[in-house]
Amino acid sequence: MSEQFIQIAEKFGVSFAFLVFLTWCLYRLAFWFGEKVVMPIQARHLEFLDKLENGIETVINTQNKSFEILNQVLLNTRELQSFKRQIRENETIKQ
Repeated sequence: MSEQFIQIAEKFGVSFAFLVFLTWCLYRLAFWFGEKVVMPIQARHLEFLDKLENGIETVINTQNKSFEILNQVLLNTRELQSFKRQIRENETIKQ
């Protein structure tokens, strides 16, 4: 690499050689950044999305069970009110 760099510097000038070197450094930096930063962030994000989907599914199942219980409570409450009404009517008829 150093011989090629020296040949480029001799042929095109120091400024161009420095530009090539800087471009190569930026390329290596971008590659390192992608490997060490971007890929782990992407993996963690996908893991987070999987956990979020599972959590939402759990919430939906819990809400469905809660609605079933609430519906049963409402039905029982209506039956209780109807039953109380019948008892009152029977008491008034007996008197």
